[in-house]
Amino acid sequence: MAKELQGLGAEMERRFGEMERRFGSLQAEMERRFAEQIRWIAGLLVAQAGLIVALIRLLG
Repeated sequence: MAKELQGLGAEMERRFGEMERRFGSLQAEMERRFAEQIRWIAGLLVAQAGLIVALIRLLG
């Protein structure tokens, strides 16, 4: 019984470590995608500002 419990404990530790690694890689991927979206939005804002400046120059 004690050996079975030790084996079960070792298996649980192994699976927990595997879950931790998967969660870490998932979190890193989510952070990478979030940063990519922020860069994309910043690019749109810069383009919009450029269009506004061009419009002001045309009208002014």
